[in-house]
Amino acid sequence: MAFKKQHIWWVLLGCIMTSALGARLWVIPQFGGVSGGDAYNYLFITKSIMAGENPFTNTKRLPGYPITLIPIVGSGTFDEEYAMRAIQSVAAIWGIYMIVLLARSMQQSWQVAIFAATILAFQKDYFWTSMRPEPYTLYTALLLSALWLFLEGYKKPSWKQHLVFGIILGYAAFTRQEGFMAAAIFGICSLVREIYIGIHTKHWQQSLQRYFTMYLPALLIVSPFFINNTLAYGNPLYSPYLEGDRLQIVDSFLAFQDATGATWGIIGSIWKPAWDQLERLDLTSGLFLTSTIGLLAWYWYTRISKNSKPLSAGILGIAIVFATGTLFYYIYDEQTFTETMPIITAAWILTSIPLFLFQTKWKGALLLVVALSQIGIATWFHPFAKHYQQAYPIIALMLATVLCGNLPKKSFNRGIIPIAAAIPFILVTVLLGQDINAAIDEQNEGTALDSVIYRASRYARSLPGPVGFDQAY
Repeated sequence: MAFKKQHIWWVLLGCIMTSALGARLWVIPQFGGVSGGDAYNYLFITKSIMAGENPFTNTKRLPGYPITLIPIVGSGTFDEEYAMRAIQSVAAIWGIYMIVLLARSMQQSWQVAIFAATILAFQKDYFWTSMRPEPYTLYTALLLSALWLFLEGYKKPSWKQHLVFGIILGYAAFTRQEGFMAAAIFGICSLVREIYIGIHTKHWQQSLQRYFTMYLPALLIVSPFFINNTLAYGNPLYSPYLEGDRLQIVDSFLAFQDATGATWGIIGSIWKPAWDQLERLDLTSGLFLTSTIGLLAWYWYTRISKNSKPLSAGILGIAIVFATGTLFYYIYDEQTFTETMPIITAAWILTSIPLFLFQTKWKGALLLVVALSQIGIATWFHPFAKHYQQAYPIIALMLATVLCGNLPKKSFNRGIIPIAAAIPFILVTVLLGQDINAAIDEQNEGTALDSVIYRASRYARSLPGPVGFDQAY
């Protein structure tokens, strides 16, 4: 019986992943071009690597992602832009799968894992960024994989698992520079853990071997970055991003205030039923405070109701009333639903942080510290939705853990309550789906010039003689 139940959960996960990938592959061909030069810069790095040149010259970006593009560029038979988008879409499905493994590794129920996967699969910013021809989603999948391997490695020590962790962590840092911060956090956590183990077991040799197995491969993978910086700039930690240039790097308290507001505008409105990405929310409104109190009451009530049939029935009743009310507002007053949903979910996100830590202990603390480090870099660097891609899965897992982590053991309740809780998020997806064509048209209008130049360059490469364009891209 247990096997059959687990089999059903895996089938559900397969359906979620298949539908998420199908939706992305359906949308991708409708994009007409890319805004900005990032995608083309990654292609330039790929060609530099293929030509045996230094991939760090005249670029701020790292070569991890361009290395994955070598077979595509080398073949000359693919539309590079489409292939880059497809790679990121596959990475998005990888990320969905990893958030399920993370939930299970943290001893969370299948209901929590599937709920997190469901609301993440079509969350608007995770969805949209996963179709950009840039490495944000690939980095997210690598980071989530490193998190899972880290947790599993200390549950079931295995040198092979530690080695794979080091390789994935190193490649994540070689893909996006935020990976260096994540690696530092992992390294500090492992160091504290190994010192603790060494003191209590006196097996210092095993601790040292494990530590080097985990982090020496990562260091070897990113060593070309440090070597190049030492030779070119005299500083192994140098990055051209530190120069600021045109980026909104925080350099004063007022800049910090504005960046923090923009950050919360993005994080707080990730379930806004509109494709625009920023809405600075009032964190003192009555609805915000009510939603905060409501989630706290729900978490407390579910904890005391696990062994009480009358209270368990109350949980089911509350969930049904909540789902019914949500549907009512959506059907009869869509404007109210659109305006209130970002405020409610913003309150839930903030309130879920301490509850998530209480539920998951040190494992949740690790995820939260990693997420905050990544959010902090985006706040300092440039608060765009794409820079928070790696935080969205952890936020989804936090919400799922708090909403569905303390459900009664009765199978009917454990099945129907996550469905009721998912209704607001599903309705957001429905609203977004109705407007996706307009969002794509707006994107294509903004990238028209780049698109024409890109397609012209692809055609011109098939002609004899030199080719030139009066554009930097």
